[in-house]
Amino acid sequence: MWEELLGGIAIVMLGSYLFTEGAEGIGSRFSLSASFLGSVVSPVFTSMPEAVVILISMIEGARDVGVGTVFGEPFMAATISYSLVAVSALLGGHVVLDVERSLSAPYILVIAAYPFTLLASAGLHWIGGLILLSAYLLFIIYMRRGPPAGEGEYSSTRWFLPKLLLSIALMPLGSHLLIEGVESTANYLGVGELALSLVLVPLATALPETMSAMIWAFKGRGTLSVGALIGEQVVFSTLYPAVFLLTVGFPVGTAIEWSVTVTTLSSLILLPLVSRRRIPAAALFMGLVPYIAYLIVMIHL
Repeated sequence: MWEELLGGIAIVMLGSYLFTEGAEGIGSRFSLSASFLGSVVSPVFTSMPEAVVILISMIEGARDVGVGTVFGEPFMAATISYSLVAVSALLGGHVVLDVERSLSAPYILVIAAYPFTLLASAGLHWIGGLILLSAYLLFIIYMRRGPPAGEGEYSSTRWFLPKLLLSIALMPLGSHLLIEGVESTANYLGVGELALSLVLVPLATALPETMSAMIWAFKGRGTLSVGALIGEQVVFSTLYPAVFLLTVGFPVGTAIEWSVTVTTLSSLILLPLVSRRRIPAAALFMGLVPYIAYLIVMIHL
């Protein structure tokens, strides 16, 4: 029980550290801007465990599992993940995180595109799916047109490919052990299934990308840190919902509406700060309020 929990956390931490090193190596080798690396490249790798869950759920007909994963990830990033990044930044002595202004683009995308997932409630699956898929492709094109990385922008480039490959293996393994440890601990402590599904398991599945963002925040790499989280939100608010809308579809319930509302409002609040290229770490704690409100609402449903 405790061995799985602590072992899972340790493996995820190691995998996340190796991932940040490997990702910066990719950025240096291909002269990628920090905003492109953080918001486009990083989420492709950190969302792989969730992508596998989504694919399996579609193949096996367990649609609700996949839909829960798709809409749970941006919600967790907009609430708990930002708060943990704030803690990490403050522990690293960074009261303010400096970011590139080009990170405004993914925030604008989430604000403009994510609500289109609610078209599913009107039966307009194809229209919503095509809008979201087009938005994601245009986002990649726009971000790639940004300026290349400057000299000395990335810290570590040695052995980046082995580090990256090892991190891709370690993060899903650590997440799997962590979820098993969480479930065993919850059963041992008598925690109900509701609390498990609302709090513990989502925290475990979102840990790899959150931990990577925390490491970058601790180092004061604001663009990479914040970009990793908003990039994760972009993938899970455009690409993956589009896949579901264009294939099996899904019903829109309270949890989905809450995810869309909170994620969109979070982006609206952070957009002016990103535009000014400076995000006070304390501002990232704002996500705790809607998360607590969500728990209260879901418990009383």
